[in-house]
Amino acid sequence: STAFAQGSLTPPGAPAPTMRTLLQIEPRTPISVLPYNITIAGSYFLTTNLTGISGTNGITIGCSNVTIDLRGFTLSGVPGSLDGINVSAPYNNITVENGTLSDWGNNGVNADNVSGGRFSQLILADNDEDGLNPGRVSQVLHCIATGNTWNGYGGFCSNTRFEGCVGSDNAADGFATFEGCSLLGCSANLNGLDGFVCFVH
Repeated sequence: STAFAQGSLTPPGAPAPTMRTLLQIEPRTPISVLPYNITIAGSYFLTTNLTGISGTNGITIGCSNVTIDLRGFTLSGVPGSLDGINVSAPYNNITVENGTLSDWGNNGVNADNVSGGRFSQLILADNDEDGLNPGRVSQVLHCIATGNTWNGYGGFCSNTRFEGCVGSDNAADGFATFEGCSLLGCSANLNGLDGFVCFVH
């Protein structure tokens, strides 16, 4: 019989990991308790339904370039709580999507300071002030604001586009906007004051 050389049997180096890390599988930052302060730009997500604490916001955003995915979960307020989500200063490029904010002592989402926000597929219900204050040059897509003690959508909202949104059963206005806003395919009904109103600075 004839034998042929098979090459070196010495490994070229130490074994290396072949599996992906948890950071590679889910590179976003989880939010699993309230109150929660965001001070670093990036993407965040809820891990479950969360309930706030009296005297505090649920989530406070303290920087630009932040995305929060509620992942179908609910941020619930309690008596004496503040905003469900609050943007604390004039920041840019804030996204909040896919969930419910209800029963907060102030606003569901207070993004009055934001320029270039995106708010989509939110239910904003039974908050003691406005459901959503979207700020300036923002997009509000397929949201429902209902049962809020003041406006469904309010604040100093200007140059913002609303598409496919509903404002119903709010104690004041369904949509209270300032100049430059556009509303496409939106509806307002059973509000205590006007369905749609546009103020001028």
